[in-house]
Amino acid sequence: MQNSKLFTLLPEELVCTPDGMAIDKDDNLILSCPNFANMDMPSCVLKIDKDRNIRKWFDVPKNPYTGEARSMGIEFGPDGDLYMVDNPGWTERPDLVYTGRILRLRLNDEGVVKCTVVADNMEHPNGIRIWGDYLYVTQSCMNRQKTENGKLMSCVYRFPLDAEGIHCTNTLADPDILLTFITENPKCQYGVDGIVFDPAMVGSDEIAQFCRGELAMAFCWNGAFEVTQTIQNPELDFSILPMAFPTPTGQPRLQSGIWGFGVFDNGDGAKLLAAKTFIRYMTEDQGQYTRAVQASHFWPVRDMPDIYANDALMQEYSIFIPYVGDYYQITPRWPQARTAWWEMLQEIGEGADIAAAVRGFSAAVGEWEESP
Repeated sequence: MQNSKLFTLLPEELVCTPDGMAIDKDDNLILSCPNFANMDMPSCVLKIDKDRNIRKWFDVPKNPYTGEARSMGIEFGPDGDLYMVDNPGWTERPDLVYTGRILRLRLNDEGVVKCTVVADNMEHPNGIRIWGDYLYVTQSCMNRQKTENGKLMSCVYRFPLDAEGIHCTNTLADPDILLTFITENPKCQYGVDGIVFDPAMVGSDEIAQFCRGELAMAFCWNGAFEVTQTIQNPELDFSILPMAFPTPTGQPRLQSGIWGFGVFDNGDGAKLLAAKTFIRYMTEDQGQYTRAVQASHFWPVRDMPDIYANDALMQEYSIFIPYVGDYYQITPRWPQARTAWWEMLQEIGEGADIAAAVRGFSAAVGEWEESP
């Protein structure tokens, strides 16, 4: 664990409430300051250079209808424009509710050159991130949208980067809503806040964060992760939906891994016999063999259809078994493919062209060969 230490002190005459941050093309830290703690203080954006020199870059352009603006999340687009969340509704002043905006700011060293309103009439916009050709914005409250259980709904909007003039209704009628969430905690009826894309996150960390309630969604590709996290987080209630990705034929095809002993015929009969004898010795006790397989949370090579008869979770995961073919460890060039595959996914997650990333993967691995 890293120890926290003071980075810098912000000038009190400019800042009483800091919020969103971004890094510009010159590696300056750009800080959004809504200044909610003192509404007489204008919302501004600071620039902090590598030597930690601080200066005010610009005041946030005010809404011409309200005379207010309060910047929160910020993110630079691929063309250098700064996309910004303007959320004066945080104050809950009646005249400022549903006046939130998403702004696109063309900037120079002195400040704002052009301000384009991407979306307006928003209740409570908050975090903002760009991935690919879209802008993703969290809306922490959707009080106009009533839910069956009466609890708060929040959402993520997805706007094209070149969008402008979108008028939000803050209901499910908005076509740009990508995801919605219900806040189940009755003591804290507040919705999604920040948002981030992290293509470098490994699967186990993703599942752990999901099961701790830090992520709203995750792709669980290993039943053992779910078992472990269920034990570690018994107070959390979450649902896992088993899903096999489709193929052009409509029939999913999966590969399984060898988790235990594997014997390969390399032409040496004596070694093959010795290996089989050793495995037979280790597995001849049926009770011990069954317990060992169950502890692994995988499936045996023997025909034991009832081994997980009393395990609802593993019964659910067993729907994948009919789709499993060979073992990925015996696929030609599998070690190279595995490394290149994750690198390709990370590139795509960081916004790389998908077709180019796939070509790079193919070049790294060579022509794909089916295992015999």
